[in-house]
Amino acid sequence: MQLHYVFSHLQNSFRARKSLASVPNCNSVLELCAVLYHQGFLSSIQRGDIHGPDALPTITTRQNVATRRLWLGLKYFEGKPVLHYIRAVSKPSRKVNLTPSELLQFAKGRKVSFVNGLEPAEVGIVETKHGIMSIDDAIKNNLGGNVICRVK
Repeated sequence: MQLHYVFSHLQNSFRARKSLASVPNCNSVLELCAVLYHQGFLSSIQRGDIHGPDALPTITTRQNVATRRLWLGLKYFEGKPVLHYIRAVSKPSRKVNLTPSELLQFAKGRKVSFVNGLEPAEVGIVETKHGIMSIDDAIKNNLGGNVICRVK
């Protein structure tokens, strides 16, 4: 699953002042959304279908997998979106893999390789061998990985 679609869809949904956004239901998107939820950018994550969130839990089967979606509650503060932007760092043509020490420098705002460091109030999201997590969690667990995006 290309996460770039999710980045642009979330950003456009916030700009359109939607209360809910629907994204494909797959593990990588769910992990990304969980990080965004724990960082305070989303108010809720619900499973559902193409028509809306489920009222009752529904099991995903081979027959309904194509219609399953994740419904994300978008968060606003004083009428303004909490998520200002979400930008890809790694792209299909250029992966940005950093070691734990390089991640620490990146988190401190220093330029690593050809990538500018994180700005204040920016959150980095990293794909490690243990899944997708925030850059802070990756540094705490001494994990390196692929820097997916930066969020503010």
